[in-house]
Amino acid sequence: MISFFKNLDISIFYFINNTTKNQIFDILMPFITNPKNFYLIFLILWLLMVFSSNLRYKIAGWSIVIGVSFSDILSSKILKHIFLRERPFKVLENVNQLVYSAGPSFPSSHAVNSFTVATLITLFFKNKFYSVIAYFFAFVSAYSRVYVGVHYPSDVLFGAILGVFLGWLIYKIVEKVFKLKMLSTNQSNHNSV
Repeated sequence: MISFFKNLDISIFYFINNTTKNQIFDILMPFITNPKNFYLIFLILWLLMVFSSNLRYKIAGWSIVIGVSFSDILSSKILKHIFLRERPFKVLENVNQLVYSAGPSFPSSHAVNSFTVATLITLFFKNKFYSVIAYFFAFVSAYSRVYVGVHYPSDVLFGAILGVFLGWLIYKIVEKVFKLKMLSTNQSNHNSV
């Protein structure tokens, strides 16, 4: 049974990494997979949240920072060093490796972090447009890790599941601490006056 899932994981990896290979993705995916390319956009969005007059936006902004800090430490510093899975480009042949990544492979920190953020955005703002954009970006970021040859599909799948769970957990804790439901009701009543 374990060998079946391992072979399936490798087959899906080769499908994404080799079969879907094309000139456009060979340029686009290395760009998408590098979070440094989006730091300015992330910083602007974060500043808009924390300096908003809306208290819920402020809480969301700080919760995202705490969420990503926690998810990154958990995935990069703890789980990767428990599982110690080699990256695909180190153990498989014919890998279309477009970037380099050091350290163990499982789980994908990109997936954990981006799905933590997407879940927090979804739960805080309850806006379908924001949710679709956040999860789309998280999915593309996770997909890019397989495409560029540095993660297996199971790395990003587990990372996505863990990220959704962490986002939900952090939101629930913040919701209790700040009584967000009451905050929403009070703000909507204030806005209707």
